[in-house]
Amino acid sequence: YRSDITTVPGSGAVRGVAYYGNNLYAWRDNVGATEMVMHKATTSGWTAVALGFALDFTATGGQVFDGDAIVGLTSGATGTVSRAVLRTGVWTGVGTGTLVLSATAGVFVVGENVRVGGVNKVIAAGAAAAQTLLPGGRVDTDVGAMSGGLVGTKLYGADGVNMGFEFDGTSYVKIKTGMATDVPLRVKVHKNRLFLSFNASLQFSGSGTPYVWTVLTGAGELSLNNPITALLTLPGSDLTAALGVYSENSTSVLYGNDATTWQLATYNQGF
Repeated sequence: YRSDITTVPGSGAVRGVAYYGNNLYAWRDNVGATEMVMHKATTSGWTAVALGFALDFTATGGQVFDGDAIVGLTSGATGTVSRAVLRTGVWTGVGTGTLVLSATAGVFVVGENVRVGGVNKVIAAGAAAAQTLLPGGRVDTDVGAMSGGLVGTKLYGADGVNMGFEFDGTSYVKIKTGMATDVPLRVKVHKNRLFLSFNASLQFSGSGTPYVWTVLTGAGELSLNNPITALLTLPGSDLTAALGVYSENSTSVLYGNDATTWQLATYNQGF
């Protein structure tokens, strides 16, 4: 059957492979090595996954839901929301976030009201930009549920070149942590939180909120002495799991359930 297996399109090395939702995905740079492309294995071969468009907003007047049809009050631009992401604040007050659009027409403009059903919902921060990925890197992934149950299970990833991401088989959401250089290398879903590594820094989101990375919501940071090379779920006890944190010359284990109880214990040191 080897001859039936087609090569992932593009150039250079395959940047990563993941199995999620009974489907196989692979990442590889395009032919010109100007962009990394996410592919899905189908009965007709490898198919490029559309990452959609991102429309950032800076204020909210009401909640936008997945599946909503939106219209720009000034521009008349339209779009279909595949994922509504609130990153800071609340939907019914001051907040910021991103609307991931599966389709869009026209150009949204800065400061215009974005409406759903004739009602102002958010204020556009600019045009909707096509989501693309920089070439290179090595895609590390983990499958986990923030909301519990199989329905909430999603694919999370990091590659050391692009922002971390969440993917549910349809919607691709870039995870913005607020880091100046927001390119995590490792990823793990642990204790209802998303963990990302940045060099020697291990950062975690709020509980059940992979898009929210503020201290007020329970997000935070743990520091190691050396760059983190791997994250692995371990048995902490007969009742709860721990997180193995591996660096270039040491191994640590993270015990606890949240920012108030985390204990990062050194397991061993040495090369």
